[in-house]
Amino acid sequence: MDIDVDKTLQAFEDNYFSKGKLFITPSEITTMDLIPSGGLYSSAADLWKEFPLTGENIKERPYATIYPRLTTKSNVYNVHYRVQVLRKRPGSDQQVWDEAKDVALAQRRGNSIIERYLDMNRTGIPDYSLPVNAGLTAETLYRFRILSNQEFNP
Repeated sequence: MDIDVDKTLQAFEDNYFSKGKLFITPSEITTMDLIPSGGLYSSAADLWKEFPLTGENIKERPYATIYPRLTTKSNVYNVHYRVQVLRKRPGSDQQVWDEAKDVALAQRRGNSIIERYLDMNRTGIPDYSLPVNAGLTAETLYRFRILSNQEFNP
């Protein structure tokens, strides 16, 4: 069944944009009805009343297809690292590493899981629906926290 794009987007306008609200997370979009085309239904609920034996998996399939495409940036990163403390031999060329003479004093390997998040309690978050804020992005509002840190020690 095709989606009536105009009616679906009008519901977005009526419930969010005209009220000065924006979708903060992709999951908010999945709470909105996708209006089927044909002009017979004013909401998805009206459609499913005609087909009461339809399984939840069929009802949720459009959202399952849309949802992964709404996330453009991940908020959790798994960072693998390998770092070394290096010492050059005194008097040697500082631009050239010589395995025979220069030494690695220490090394550490591991991974950290880092989360990027928006602190919604923070003051000073601009109203992005206003034309004066049209060019602003939320990039400067993100904060980071380390969720786990694991050293590889074989």
